[in-house]
Amino acid sequence: MKKLSISICLFFFLMFGIVPLSLAQKYNLRLFAGGQGSMTYASMSGLLNIIRKHNPDIWGDIVCYPAKGTYSGYRAIEKGEGEGTYASVLQMIDLWNNKGPLAKNPIPENKKALLGISLWEHANFLITRADRDDIKSVKDLEGKTVTAATPGSTTDTLAKQVHKTLGIKTTFKPMQTTANADALRSGMLDAVWTYVLSGVSMPSFMKDLELRMKAKVVPLTEAEVAAVAKDAPGVAKLSVQLDSFSKRITGPEEIWVPGLGQFWVLSPDLPEEAVYQMCEALYVNRKEVTGIYKGHWKFEKDPFGVQEMHLDVAMQAKLFIHPGVAKWLKKHNAWKDRWNVMLPK
Repeated sequence: MKKLSISICLFFFLMFGIVPLSLAQKYNLRLFAGGQGSMTYASMSGLLNIIRKHNPDIWGDIVCYPAKGTYSGYRAIEKGEGEGTYASVLQMIDLWNNKGPLAKNPIPENKKALLGISLWEHANFLITRADRDDIKSVKDLEGKTVTAATPGSTTDTLAKQVHKTLGIKTTFKPMQTTANADALRSGMLDAVWTYVLSGVSMPSFMKDLELRMKAKVVPLTEAEVAAVAKDAPGVAKLSVQLDSFSKRITGPEEIWVPGLGQFWVLSPDLPEEAVYQMCEALYVNRKEVTGIYKGHWKFEKDPFGVQEMHLDVAMQAKLFIHPGVAKWLKKHNAWKDRWNVMLPK
């Protein structure tokens, strides 16, 4: 029976050039997200299930691993221990320009991650205790202590960019997000940088924090956010409605926020066809994608509009797009000629 199966497969290959899926190359898709229990870890795990279910015959090892920030994900890609991670444009600028945590030990160019698909946008905002009358603006944080999630995370990278652009000297204290509420209440922290995704969803630790204490937004002005966007390629000036993601935190109805497109960034060693199939699986099943996490709603509503908006911003930093993403966009007539940066030579 085994000889018969091999003979049939050989016949189809010789006659028609068809390789049965059972004999076709299988692709690994090992992606790195936040720590176990984090939103990014939970959502990426769910999205990988969608990808696996869409075309199970082409995937080998398809799994999500917890990681301590994007930069550790970069290192895993460099070592061949994974195929991708989450990253913002600011973190990709660090990667391709050997800056930030990568300055002393740069990753070789042929191992640097490429832009993949974008499913949401990330925007930072700042909170403190509601009774902190001494903190009414971000400039009031001069000489004070703040935290911004995991060091090397998008939240941390963007928060430090805000302080750098505006010239505000503060101490950034690494801390588990679950300890933020107690640290604010005790005075160990003066403020917390947190985030909202696609204007509708906060991380789970914030839902716990707003139940345990009274908090308020420390608003940035439109001019301050515009200055950050001007100073940092890849950052956009956005506004969000506070009541669209929190009914308990007090603050202005509309708050100005620095925002970033969030990408799956992928190993250059991941074949074009694998990335194409990954993107197509998420596109075809985009209602399920939003079911995994409501912050994906913009991708469900306008998947190619999201890519265009975020890739246009990324191109300002002259980053590279994975050819598998380009193939997917071209199939759906969504590729733009102005995206002329592909794989490095």
